Order: sequence, then structure tokens, then C-alpha cells
Amino acid sequence: LSKRRGTEVYNILKGVPTTSAYFTSPPVGKLELPSGLGPMTVAHTNYLKSRGFDPDVLESGWGLRGIDHRGGNLSWRIFIPIDHKGRTVSWTTRAIVDRDNVPRYKNSPPLGEETSPRDCLYGSDHVRHGVIVHEGPADVWRTGPGSVALIRLNCSRRQLGLLAAKTVRVVCLDNTPDAQRRAKRLCEDLACLPGVTHRVQLDSKDAGEATTKEINL
Repeated sequence: LSKRRGTEVYNILKGVPTTSAYFTSPPVGKLELPSGLGPMTVAHTNYLKSRGFDPDVLESGWGLRGIDHRGGNLSWRIFIPIDHKGRTVSWTTRAIVDRDNVPRYKNSPPLGEETSPRDCLYGSDHVRHGVIVHEGPADVWRTGPGSVALIRLNCSRRQLGLLAAKTVRVVCLDNTPDAQRRAKRLCEDLACLPGVTHRVQLDSKDAGEATTKEINL
């Protein structure tokens, strides 16, 4: 962690305002929800069940909803709200089919969100002193409250500042070589700050694909 980055994180922890481009983002727009949004249909819930998730738990605990045929290029996707301090500030969506030509995730347009996902952590409202850091929402669903997702591949400087405020941090990204390189770098950044940081690599591709037994080990 460079001296400048370390100073910026330290100032954020103390509540000192910062104008650094590392930790601030340009203004975003007003939250706009996609068309065709409603309760999850059988198609949505069947997909979640096929991956070993309980749709009722995800609907009540994580606010998941479904997008039907009226959603345009977001049709037949799962709507995933991104909450921060008790309110939905952005969102992403997950395809209910796994095909090479279908993007797994499609995110809210920048002008259709109040806060960029790069300025918060998915699942942070369910975290206290310790945190498990994953890449995607499905990883968080599998691990449960106490874990967060970066949403994007790399940890932003603002997200780094939020993680630095936790006393115990466990970084558990995908088990690909690239993801593990990013996990190692994130651990190195966090290790220079107060608290304890660990890196965990699962046998499964990621936490979302892991069994309950592996998660509980």
C-alpha cells in the first residue's frame, strides 16, 4: 500500500473529508428501476433452486425480484438490489440461463443509480465487525450475512476504505489464478491497516458454487 493510499484510508477512518480521486466518484443520477419488474416467476425460482438456493430466503432476506418479458434487454433476469445504509442505491441483474452468448450480469446504467456500486459493498448492511469479501452476489447468498461482494472484478479505493473499517477481514475470491492474484493484492493492501486480514481459497470455483459443507468448514 503506497503512503498516499494509506494516508487516504486512515483519514477516511477518522472521518476526515477527502478530495482524492482515489476515494471520490463523479455525481450519479436518480435511481431508476427496470421495466417488467415484479415478484419472481416460476422461471426465476427454478433457476435459483437448480443452483441450490432457497428463493424464499433470497426474496425476503436479499430483496430479489424478477424481470419478465417486458424488460427489453433485461428480460428474464433476476433483479438484485444493491442497498447501502438501509436504502437501495443501485442494482444489478443475473441471467437465468447460463450460455456463452448471454452476459451473466447486467448492471444499472450510471445515470440510473444514486450511488455507484464501486462506492459501496453489496451486503454491507448485514455486516458488523468482521467481513468475508467475495466477488459476486451469489457468493454472498451462499455464505450469508456477514459477507459482501465487490460486484466488479477489482476493489475500488472507496471499497478499500470501507473494508479497512472492519477489524477482521477474510478475502475469498474465485479460485482462478487471476482472481487469486487480485485477492493477494487486496490482502496486502489491507494488511497495512488496523485489523486482521486472511485469504481463503475454496476447492469450488467460487463461493456461489460451493456446497454448504465446504462453506461451513
